[in-house]
Amino acid sequence: MKKISFIIPTWNREHCIMRAIESVMKQNPYEVIVVDDGGTDSTDELITAYNQTHKKQIKYIYSPINKGPHSARNLGLRYSTGDWVIMFDNDNELMSGALKVISQEKLGLINLFHTVSEFGKLESWNHTGKEILTFKEWITTDKIGGEFLIVYDRRVMERNLFPEDRSAFEWHHFNTTVKRVGGLHVFDWIIHKYYYDQHGNNCRSGQLKSLKNIVKRLGQYWKYYKEFKAYYPLNRVARMAWRVLMDKPARSCPKKTGIIGRVRKFYGTWLMRVGELGSITSMAVTGFTASWAMQSVLEKSYNIHVSIILIMLAGGLVFCTGAFLLDRLGLIGSKEEAMWERNKYSNSLTEEKNGRKKT
Repeated sequence: MKKISFIIPTWNREHCIMRAIESVMKQNPYEVIVVDDGGTDSTDELITAYNQTHKKQIKYIYSPINKGPHSARNLGLRYSTGDWVIMFDNDNELMSGALKVISQEKLGLINLFHTVSEFGKLESWNHTGKEILTFKEWITTDKIGGEFLIVYDRRVMERNLFPEDRSAFEWHHFNTTVKRVGGLHVFDWIIHKYYYDQHGNNCRSGQLKSLKNIVKRLGQYWKYYKEFKAYYPLNRVARMAWRVLMDKPARSCPKKTGIIGRVRKFYGTWLMRVGELGSITSMAVTGFTASWAMQSVLEKSYNIHVSIILIMLAGGLVFCTGAFLLDRLGLIGSKEEAMWERNKYSNSLTEEKNGRKKT
C-alpha cells in the first residue's frame, strides 16, 4: 500500500466532516490530517471522540486564525510525512476500494481519478483516448474536464505550495503546477464521490462574500487569464463560460435557409462571438452590481445610485436572456457548425444506405 497522506482542511463543517473522515479511515490509510482553519464548532470534539475509540489516529491541527483553505493545505503539508498527497474536501467521500486502486496503479507526478456525484452523475470526463496528457493537451481541449480526485507526488507539492493570496481560485494553482511539471496522468477509475453542499458554507471565510473580496476575486481571474491567454482565445473563454453557465454541451446548429441562412453564412461567426463576449461581460457586471446594490440595501444607504445599479442589473438580465434565446433558436452560430451538422446528417444517411445493401 502506498504511503498516502490525506489532508482535509475544514471550517465549521461538523455536519459533514465525519462522513469524509470515516470514508478514508475505514480503508486503513497511511495518514489523515485535519486542519481546522479557525472554526468555532465542535469539530475538535468529534475527532477527539473518534481517536478515543479507534486504534488508527487522526492528526488534528487547529489554526486560531481563519486564513482560507490554501493556508490550511500548506499547513497540513508541513505536518505530513507520506510519499503521496491528496487534498481531500471535507464534504466529499472516498469510495470503497479506492486506496487499493490507487496503490496498484503506476502513478506519475500528478494523477487524476474520476468523480461521481451523490446522485450518481459522472462529474468528470476524459474523451481524449489518452492516459498521459501534456500540459498543452490538458489546457487546450474540452475533451477532458470536471471534478477529479487529484493525487500529487509529494515532491511536486513541496515545490508548488498553494498561493495563500489566491484562496478563491484553486484552478490557477493547479494549472500552474501542471505547466511546471509538463503534464499529468488520467486513470479511468471512479473512486471519489462529490456532495453538493446544502448548508451554503465551506472552509473559506465568510468574508469572501463581501464586495471587497468579489472585486479581489475578479482580479484573480484576470491574473489567471493573463498567464494562460495563449491557450485561451477570448472567444473560446466566452464559449466555455457560456456553456458552463447554461449547463449545455457543445451544440450543433441546424442549417437555416432564406434570409436567416444568409445572415448566418456571412455574419454568423461574428455575431456569435459578439453575443458570447457581451453575455459574459454583462453577467460579470450583473453579479457585481447585484452584490453592490444588496450591500447598500442591507446597510440602508440606498439612494439614486442604487436605482441606477438596479436598472443596469435589469438591462444585463435582458441582454443575457436575449442572447440565450437567439443561441437556442440557432439564429447565431458559425457556418462551420452548420457544415458539421449537414455532414453528420449526410454520413448517417450513407451508413443507413450501406446497411440496407448489406442486408
